[in-house]
Amino acid sequence: MASVATSNITFIEYNQSKLSISGFAVEHWRIAAGQLSGDTAAITPKREKLIKGVLGPVTHNIPATGASSVTVTLSGVFTSAVSNTIGAVDVFLLCAPR
Repeated sequence: MASVATSNITFIEYNQSKLSISGFAVEHWRIAAGQLSGDTAAITPKREKLIKGVLGPVTHNIPATGASSVTVTLSGVFTSAVSNTIGAVDVFLLCAPR
């Protein structure tokens, strides 16, 4: 499919606070509605350096050793039968501590 424009990928802030799970920093990213299932989005962490996992309705290319950026492939149910687009997708990056 197609690549998602960087202008359609947004870092979500929580009043400058950091989210974490068991010592792993969590970054929340939102991919705007209107994309197609199978489209890809490239994400580089804003605050952290090493991505260890990805949560969301996506597949990803992160190896077990981690990576400094990720390309996710959107998967989801179409929200518009006319255009076959999906709604906004939230992606959470689990990043190794510095």
